[in-house]
Amino acid sequence: MLSTEDEVRYIKGVGPVRAKQLAALGIRTVSDLLFHTPSRYVDRSNRTEIAKLRLGERQTVVGRITSVKVVPTRSRLHIVSATLEDGTGNIDAVWFNQPYVVDKLIEGSFISVTGKVRFYKKLQIAVEEYGPLACDESNDKMVGVYPLKEGIGQKFLRRVIRQALIDVRPQIVEHLPERILKKRNLPTLADALRMVHFPENEEEKRLGLRRLKYDELLLLQLVVASRRKKARDKPGVQLKVTPEIERRIFARIPFALTSAQKRAIAEIRRDLEAPYPMNRLLQGDVGCGKTVVALYAMLVAVANHAQAAIMAPTEILAEQHYLLFRRLLEGSRLKIECLTASTPNKEKLLKMTAQGDVHILVGTHALFSKPVVFKNLALVVIDEQQKFGVEQRLKLLNKAQAPNLLVMTATPIPRSLALTVFGDTDVSLIQEMPPGRIPPKTRFLQKSEFDEAVEFVRQRLQKGEQTFVVCPSIEDIDENQRGVISAFKDWKDKLKGYGSVELLHGRVNAEERDLLMRKFRAGRFSVLVATTVIEVGLDVPNATVMVIENAQRFGLAQLQQLRGRIGRSSKPSWCILVGDFNTEEAQKRIRVLVDTNDGFKIAEEDLRMRGPGEFLGERQSGLPDLKIANLVDDYPILVEAQEDARQMLSDGEMNENETKILRGWVIEKLGTRWRFLVP
Repeated sequence: MLSTEDEVRYIKGVGPVRAKQLAALGIRTVSDLLFHTPSRYVDRSNRTEIAKLRLGERQTVVGRITSVKVVPTRSRLHIVSATLEDGTGNIDAVWFNQPYVVDKLIEGSFISVTGKVRFYKKLQIAVEEYGPLACDESNDKMVGVYPLKEGIGQKFLRRVIRQALIDVRPQIVEHLPERILKKRNLPTLADALRMVHFPENEEEKRLGLRRLKYDELLLLQLVVASRRKKARDKPGVQLKVTPEIERRIFARIPFALTSAQKRAIAEIRRDLEAPYPMNRLLQGDVGCGKTVVALYAMLVAVANHAQAAIMAPTEILAEQHYLLFRRLLEGSRLKIECLTASTPNKEKLLKMTAQGDVHILVGTHALFSKPVVFKNLALVVIDEQQKFGVEQRLKLLNKAQAPNLLVMTATPIPRSLALTVFGDTDVSLIQEMPPGRIPPKTRFLQKSEFDEAVEFVRQRLQKGEQTFVVCPSIEDIDENQRGVISAFKDWKDKLKGYGSVELLHGRVNAEERDLLMRKFRAGRFSVLVATTVIEVGLDVPNATVMVIENAQRFGLAQLQQLRGRIGRSSKPSWCILVGDFNTEEAQKRIRVLVDTNDGFKIAEEDLRMRGPGEFLGERQSGLPDLKIANLVDDYPILVEAQEDARQMLSDGEMNENETKILRGWVIEKLGTRWRFLVP
């Protein structure tokens, strides 16, 4: 008896030669074959009998080929013509300048064609889509079209899949409990595979695909949920948050918090009071007030006679945090210090930190260096977490026994990635700007309109405002894409008499780079022409214009991050995107930024257009691949899978037999190293 784990060569009609051809498609076992799903479908449910065809309309016909010929024309255009009949009449299906299709058209076989019907000497259909059918498929209403490799045809593949389903259907194990199938309105796995390959109608296709997508997303969520459960099984540094502690903290904040900030603080408070370590991601656009929320958490740690540390990716951002905290906590007995590579008298600072005399330590990568020792570290805050590697973050966390962790990012993470790649992390969103901020207006210009951008910058400089110019590279890529060095020379020449211009890029040493940024923030020069080194941590309220050259080379998420450098005051601001937006797709993509300042909407669209790679980085490792499900389009199924995965891993949720079957499915899909995933 054939099983799903048997090699495909044992399926009737396959054999060793065909099995080798199928292996090129990644199909080695019967299971591989059944999960090789169609990439699209031809819907013949609205097919029309030949006798009832209407001229000028796009219609679908299914018929038997009675003759095939190639008709040359004077213009050397080849027309392939196949006469079809369906018992009500006949019609010529024609392919223009596609002579290769003649080899696929076999007299006596059945075929489905879709196209516009016309009359030229006789009734014809200009073929737009077509697909060969087996004799027993001529009445199928929907036919899947599969990804193929040379030597494998659609008709053969459909026939083999049909045979496999007949042979192994009784052996297909249902790994989901009955209550989950009912709760989520899912078909059994055996029914779903039949529905995906041979659906009777659109609803069956939808139900079948939904089940397979659910399984993929459930597997992913089981991995994520197990990581989350493992982290919560560790005892953490539990902190008390009394009304008096909160009163003293809020008294230090000289402005009203937004409702989004208050909500994030409430979520962080619950985490800090929990017996397990906090592992929370705080995300929101640049300027939304994440740092004040982080300060709340740090002050709770200090109020509990513990220490807190915050790590930033650049010296200037660390210095901004340090100066802000000093200002807000002026007159208090708290000891706040800053540790970077350029900090003098490090030995004294390190000694004070080890003795517990430093309550809040602000710093850069220097924080996770070996000499840094804390007496009682209860909270670690990491700003712009995507700028640090996993190992760097772990080094800082290892400075204490399971400290609470708060990571912040101004790169909004799409909600689907928040449930998957960051699914082992609790997420707080700040989607509200402090009052008084005016979001920047955005427009895009073709390169031929570059002089308009220059003129606009001149006007703003005359009003005493400052400008960023951003380029994607240091050196010229080609004659159409200049680097920041060439751009600097050009802007300096064009703005002569309007304001001073300085250059900044990654080859400038760190000390000089920080000095330039401080000068720009202090208003010592008017225009900073730079690469993306200004993407993080430069707060210049007087900068009201950003010009981004060759903007088509950036992702939407990065453009949003760059745009966040302006609009940081009550002054109006403008972001001008200059580039080659010559295609409809390029213009559609850039209009997303023009139409909204909502970083979360932009992140979702960026994920949809570019895929998840840019957002995942190192965090992707260990997560199952998705072949059928889509993180953006299938978000509602993802939410259901997350809820079910967490329940499945809860003690007492499943009986012994259900657990055994689910564990076997996980091992089959992920390997034996995941045998402990389901308890």
